[in-house]
Amino acid sequence: MKAAGAVDPRSVGRYRVLAGLGEGGMGRVWLASGPDGRLVAVKQVHARFAADEGFRARFAREVVASRAVSGAYTAAVVDAGPEAEVPWLASVFVPGPSLREALDAGGPLPEAAVVRLAAGLASALVDVHRVGLVHRDLKPSNVLLAADGPRVIDFGIARAADADGGGGELTRTGWLVGSPGFASPEQAEGRELTAASDVFSLGSVLATACVGHSPFADSSTLRTLYNVVSGEPDLSALPERVRGIVAACLVKDPAARPTPAQVLEMAGPQPPSFEPWPASVHALIAAQRAEVGRITGALVDDGRTREMFAAPGPRGWVAGPAPAPVPVPPKPNRRKFLWMAGIGGAAGLAAVGGGVAVALTGNRSSPSDATAEVPPAPKGPAPTWTRPVGDTFRWLGGIDVMGDVVVRWDRKTAQAFDLATGAPRWTGKPELPDGLTSFSWIGLHGSSLIGSTTVGGPDGVVFGLGPDGKQQFTYRKGEATLRAVLDVLGGGNGDGGLSLFATQKPNGLNELVAYGPPVPGEMWRRPLKTQDRAVALIDGQHCYLQDDTDTVCLDLASGAQVWATPNTCSGDRPMSIARSGTAVAVAGDRLVLLDAATGARRPNALQTSTGIRGVGALTTMFAVGEHTETESGETRDTVWGIDPRDGSKAWETRLPLPMAGSVTASEDRVLVSTIVSSDKPPAGFLVLRGYDGGVAWAETGGGTAEWVTCATPHAIYAASSDTVYAYPNQS
Repeated sequence: MKAAGAVDPRSVGRYRVLAGLGEGGMGRVWLASGPDGRLVAVKQVHARFAADEGFRARFAREVVASRAVSGAYTAAVVDAGPEAEVPWLASVFVPGPSLREALDAGGPLPEAAVVRLAAGLASALVDVHRVGLVHRDLKPSNVLLAADGPRVIDFGIARAADADGGGGELTRTGWLVGSPGFASPEQAEGRELTAASDVFSLGSVLATACVGHSPFADSSTLRTLYNVVSGEPDLSALPERVRGIVAACLVKDPAARPTPAQVLEMAGPQPPSFEPWPASVHALIAAQRAEVGRITGALVDDGRTREMFAAPGPRGWVAGPAPAPVPVPPKPNRRKFLWMAGIGGAAGLAAVGGGVAVALTGNRSSPSDATAEVPPAPKGPAPTWTRPVGDTFRWLGGIDVMGDVVVRWDRKTAQAFDLATGAPRWTGKPELPDGLTSFSWIGLHGSSLIGSTTVGGPDGVVFGLGPDGKQQFTYRKGEATLRAVLDVLGGGNGDGGLSLFATQKPNGLNELVAYGPPVPGEMWRRPLKTQDRAVALIDGQHCYLQDDTDTVCLDLASGAQVWATPNTCSGDRPMSIARSGTAVAVAGDRLVLLDAATGARRPNALQTSTGIRGVGALTTMFAVGEHTETESGETRDTVWGIDPRDGSKAWETRLPLPMAGSVTASEDRVLVSTIVSSDKPPAGFLVLRGYDGGVAWAETGGGTAEWVTCATPHAIYAASSDTVYAYPNQS
């Protein structure tokens, strides 16, 4: 068999390619027409899969199973070429926004529409499960709202990419097959998945349709998964009829959840309706139909195929494949692209029936060309709200989300603001032991704003405030000085969480101390080589700790060492540590990738760079900041997307503004604070799309001090030295 080579973009099998639709998890996606004129979405898999005989066999089996799925509420697979030089499959498309797009554009759906959605999605799962498939990634972006009802997409061939052909994706790769806010507890814990997992995801999707966000969503993937496994969602805002369905679906025990058929019975018979959705959704459907008509009509009517491939249309749509191949094509923009029922990817794996889109033009540039001009970043959206904080903040400090408030703090002051309105909620005032009045805020971790008394002596304490401003816990630290909060899971002992602190004793000895359950107080402690070269990450049952020059993995329950890898950071102070999939990344003098289970070193595309500025974990990759200087003395700031599986470059983005400090990664966004210079705009920040690295927008709001930022799935929060801002989280 020939190795997979260059793809002819004019045809795939018997289908004529009309437009390039971006990148799915396992391959490139095209809009195409068949001999009969029918429009389909065609996916061609990546070469690394095409050259794998085992993948081809699994691909063929899963395509057969997926083609057996039929029903009114799924997007059907209509054709496939598993034996082609580059394997492909084709699916029908249906114009309609995803549920995620509909919620972003028009807000939550009314009760009647959500109940209808429940009936349609339950019917779709009946059809999927009937042929022995489990969806694994039911979420709002995988649900299309078509004119006549919902369509479930992205089902079927995820197992084709699994080396053993079974259900072991998570145990084999460490990747979550699914999306954190909509995963089931058994997915989050890596257990075997059954059809009941999809039912749990269905409950999360229906709750999201009512309120706009997942009932488990938090400010990081880790916290979200913790909520899925251990937390109980607040369903009080759901209409009564929907609440009963959702509560039944979200039971932690898979065996106690209803079947899709039982969910359909709970929804009850639906009245006939020519327009089942709110007017805002049908307006989106009409606009997308018109856009497809513009693209296909221009291609078919006058045959100007080559011109159409390069010509942008209204709202930035671009028809046709890229004129020249690129090493790593971008994933489709899930917020601004035209979604059609086709084929897409989730968590790095492909599935049948996924949403595809006509790609927007971009401003991507390659840092490999030091002389290339970097286009300016587009201006961002207007703030949803702003709140002045006066001149009280004398130190950079930070900003982060805690429950339903966003907290801005420096060493001496902490203020909380309502997420939605910016209304002041509280100012941090801890309860201290008698005789102690001096304290400083250390930072916000988990769901606790943590501080420490600054005066020595046996009565010194560490304390944490919760989202309501009330004190959650008080740990006695004695005469030791708290040097850093390394990480926190949950909300301190009061919430059943666990906290890791770096401390220094009066005799100069440094220690790592863990506080938390089962009793209020110390769990364990271990020596640190040096407290000012320590960073840590709590992940699952382990802590990954950078201690001076070595990376160690510790068991959270006992503090026992699982593995240690020496000389992972021998120069500059380690800046950050992150985990994605089965890899742990350490940003220090260089970027180092380690196997999370064994600590073995892995190669990575940036391992020779000495200008690393921090690392963060996105949904499926690492985001790495880099600052370099060319031989001519020109400085260059770049953010890289690094695939945790093999350390390869997923994307690279030359920044149009100089980078200040590290990068902040938040699921599908990378936030980069910018610095002030004589020839650049005032301080602010850049927002990059996490899946392709494109610069979405910039805020150059002003000031002379570095801004701090954080993000949730729905908003970006930022703070200058005197103001807190909220922005919509949009592309």
